[in-house]
Amino acid sequence: MTNVQFSSIQDYRDVESHNFWNHHKSKGDKTDYDMLNAIWTKGRDNTRTPMQWSDQHNAGFSSADETWIKLNPNYKTINADAALKDPNSIFHYYRDLIQLRKDYPIIIHGAYQILLEESPYLYVYTRTLSYSNEQLLVVVNFYNQEVMLELNEKDKEAIREYHSKSILISNYEVNMNENFMKPIKIRPYEARVYHLRGCSVLDE
Repeated sequence: MTNVQFSSIQDYRDVESHNFWNHHKSKGDKTDYDMLNAIWTKGRDNTRTPMQWSDQHNAGFSSADETWIKLNPNYKTINADAALKDPNSIFHYYRDLIQLRKDYPIIIHGAYQILLEESPYLYVYTRTLSYSNEQLLVVVNFYNQEVMLELNEKDKEAIREYHSKSILISNYEVNMNENFMKPIKIRPYEARVYHLRGCSVLDE
């Protein structure tokens, strides 16, 4: 579900939003659009619309003629039924993440080390589990544009030598011939988890 943007203050139920509207309306220091824009940005009702279960009446949330607060108009395409039918939906992505946590103890018990601490766009870290001879390298781009992943020498040293490399999960297709020890492009909002196994250098 996404935040709603109602076009009229009458469609909102939040007391704080109405107080904000009435205050600035009486002062005349903001246009209606500016006030609505502020509510779209910070209003609490943005996330309070009925659960969107399906594309049916009231999004399958209620059989009443109307709900206490209006539905987000996008319920016709964004709903739980649609997510269940789409293998690439966020629902299935999170289900896969939960299953990975159950299948790979390193996700829970692996030692955490952040890399590229100064990067304003990339969140990069490793998890290392010595007794199982494995390591995870997690790369996430929080930016809406491509960003180059360039590990410095210190960060490269934090990544162990390995005999096999695979991708546990990603939201883009990943070219496994890419060498993350060299600069590579990380696409907008891309997230990938490398699984490194058979490390030849172990902690004592």
